[in-house]
This record gives sequence, C-alpha cells and structure tokens, in this order.
Amino acid sequence: MDKKYLLVEYMIGADDKRKPNFYFGGYNRKYPEMINITVRECAYIFDDKRKAELKANSLNKAGYEFVVEEAV
Repeated sequence: MDKKYLLVEYMIGADDKRKPNFYFGGYNRKYPEMINITVRECAYIFDDKRKAELKANSLNKAGYEFVVEEAV
C-alpha cells in the first residue's frame, strides 16, 4: 500500500506540549490565492512525499510552519 501525506501546522498548548493547530486543505476555489485550513479529517492528502515537501516549503516561505506527516 502506498503511503499518503498531509501538511500540519502545530502550536504549543498551555501544557507546553506541541499540538496540531490546523491542516492544509488545498487552495480555495473562490479565491485561488488563498489556502483552506481545516481539521485532519478534511486535510488535502498527497500521494507523493516529495510533492508534499515542496508544497510545505512553498507555504512556509509565506509565513506558515507546515510539516509533512504520514496520513494514517
């Protein structure tokens, strides 16, 4: 079975532990220059880790802090 990947941005919770803040949900259809942020269940799924890393790098240059995670 091929692995799938998603992009997640974390925050530090009140207990000083890292927690998911939001997930990349793809680009907004009405406003293509904007991205959708969403919950894990609705996150955009990448079939290729390299493509996910490229997208994360691109978004991170715009001020986000996405990391690539395996979707399980």
